[in-house]
Formats: sequence, structure tokens, C-alpha cells
Amino acid sequence: MPMSKRVFIGLNNIANVGLSLKSGFEDLGIIADFYTTEKILHKYDYSEKLNVKINRINQNFDIIFSPDECGGYFIEKYITYYFPVEDIGGEKPIIQTATKIKSLRIVHAPSNEQYKGSKHIYDAIDNLKNRYEFEFIKLQNLSKDDLIEEILKCDLVIDQMLVGFYGILTVEAMLLSKPVVCYIKDDIWSKIEKDCPIYNANPDNLVNVLEKILQNPSELIKRGEVSRNYALDYHSPKRLPKKCWKF
Repeated sequence: MPMSKRVFIGLNNIANVGLSLKSGFEDLGIIADFYTTEKILHKYDYSEKLNVKINRINQNFDIIFSPDECGGYFIEKYITYYFPVEDIGGEKPIIQTATKIKSLRIVHAPSNEQYKGSKHIYDAIDNLKNRYEFEFIKLQNLSKDDLIEEILKCDLVIDQMLVGFYGILTVEAMLLSKPVVCYIKDDIWSKIEKDCPIYNANPDNLVNVLEKILQNPSELIKRGEVSRNYALDYHSPKRLPKKCWKF
């Protein structure tokens, strides 16, 4: 007899992701009842304190996938480091510019510059641009399709320097075979470092991390290939239920 599990997904729109996750759980003989961020927040008062909401979710769900709360809000028994993202790179041509042009193309796509710590990124770029030849592009106010096209043409994506974990943009860049620089908190990094291909950097060492990359640009292609495999392995809605159950 199939077992039943209550699954919380910290995303508002899970139309495609939800179908893939559901199929993945069914392959394991699990009937999953899905609840999204929107559904939970409508159920409880918006003015309710964050820790109260987190406690309610902790108490009421068997499995939790959430990019926003991956930074460590939930208790240890939940697999909170991985969340589902549909593959956007399967049919995209992978443009490997790292070996085809003299200077690297680095992009940063801040949805919120303060939240992403963009100032630290801009300071690091200013520090390096007089010593190394590279192109830096800030991507803002683009449609999803245009953003994907710009990421395809780049060599490296810098996501954020303050949040402490990576989100959907990082996973989508990895699915497009693009290496990512991102700040990941020490307690989380110690658990995922062995397999995770992300360049972990913070405001204090970002210049040094980028400098090493600029000195060895050819390594980005291999890192991009590993990044795509990691994103598929740990964030594929179809594969994630089995990996979660293994943990």
C-alpha cells in the first residue's frame, strides 16, 4: 500500500515542477500532498512572526523543499539544502566562450542589489578590472528568455554575497553549464562542499576567488560541465524525491 507524505514546497508557482515531483514520488510508492508558500501564507496570518510560521511548517510536514528557507531556518531532520528546478538547459546550445575569446564575460543579475550584496561585487570588479582583461555585465529588467540568452553567452555568473545560500538563478545558470560564484554559509558549506561545484566566496575573499578564476579561465569549461551535472543530480524534480528518500 502506498505511503502518504505531506510535502512543503517553498515556491509560489509549481505547475511544472509539481508534476515532475509528484511523478518522482509515485515511482517510490509515495502519494505526496503538496503545499506551497502561497497556500501556507494564506492559511496563516501574514503578520505572524517568522519563527512561528517556521515552527508550524516544521510540525506539519514530512518533507520540505524551499530555496528561501535553505539558509537554516528548519530543523535538521529536513532536507532543506535542495529544491526542485526544471531543466532549462537540455535543448540549449552551450556556448563555451572561455576558450574562444581573449577576455572572459562575467555577469551579475541582481533582482535586489541590497539583498544580493551587489556593492561588494562591484567593488571587487573595480579592483580587478585594471589588472585583468574581462567584460562585466549587469543584467537587469530582462525577460526570462532574454536573461537565459545572456547567461548562455557568458563564462561566469556571480550570484550573491550576503544571503548564505544559493537560489533558483544559481541552479538555472548551472543547468546552462555556467559556473557560479556565490556565498554559502560555513555550516551549510561543510555539508555540501564535497559535491558542490560552486565557487564559494564572501565579501572578504571575493577578489582573491575571482583573481584565481581569471588566471585559469580554461578551467571554467570543465567546472561548467560539472555544474550542470550537479544541478541535475540535486535539483531535478524527477530525481529529487529519490535522493531525498535516500537521505
